[in-house]
Amino acid sequence: MLGASLSYFEKLDDIAEEIGAPTLGRLHESITSADHRRHLLAYRYVLGRIGEDGAAEARVEAAERIRLEEVLSRAKGKRYEALLIAYVQQLRTGSLAVKTVRLYAGVAQSFCERARASAERPWTDTAIKIFLQQTPGAASSLSRFVSFCRRHLGWDIRMPSKREWQHDEARASRDVERLRRILRKLGPRPISELKLLEVSRLISAATGVPMRTLSSAKQVSRTTSGGVFVDDNARIEPGHRLYPYVHRWQQLVERRFADSQERSKFGGPA
Repeated sequence: MLGASLSYFEKLDDIAEEIGAPTLGRLHESITSADHRRHLLAYRYVLGRIGEDGAAEARVEAAERIRLEEVLSRAKGKRYEALLIAYVQQLRTGSLAVKTVRLYAGVAQSFCERARASAERPWTDTAIKIFLQQTPGAASSLSRFVSFCRRHLGWDIRMPSKREWQHDEARASRDVERLRRILRKLGPRPISELKLLEVSRLISAATGVPMRTLSSAKQVSRTTSGGVFVDDNARIEPGHRLYPYVHRWQQLVERRFADSQERSKFGGPA
């Protein structure tokens, strides 16, 4: 057994050098469940020396700690990293189980990623509505994160009521009819001939992004995959039926910006 499990015992030696006699918690944090199963006889021997009481709970808690670290690692280098770390630290000060902390942190990280959140400034109400429309089951967990930011950062933010983000059949029907009217008005013209106001009106009807936001945009953000952000919280990726119109909108916004920069070089109005 010793020869086959030499690497397992070497890991135990490393733990002992660092903290002394290993505890159940540290045993399961430092050595993976797969390694425990691979060296089952050695694992049972160690449990016999440490004490088996709570071994199953310790394994579960260690696994949850690793998952929590994975959530934090997804925020590494992002603008919201410091915000998420502060939130997790606050959650850990209470009596919450590690799994509960991980679940709360996971929802906060997903929201921050989709909303392109920053630790420097609050997000818009629209960002929360869009997230909840896509992930309605996360409302309760997200509410806790919003409360944390309001209390600890002093941000003027709130959770929208369920009525504000829940699917409304009547409103959806009106939006679809409005979109059809716009498409009929555009007729069979090629997308490459559409003007900025025309594509802005169409995109606004399809996404809910305010017409003014689209028509007055100065620059356009894109993803590495070619997706286009039509505002801070909504993006359209290649392959989406709306993408050709969004691509045309992007071209027109960038052309207008380039023209204004060119005029400013010669002292004309920007």
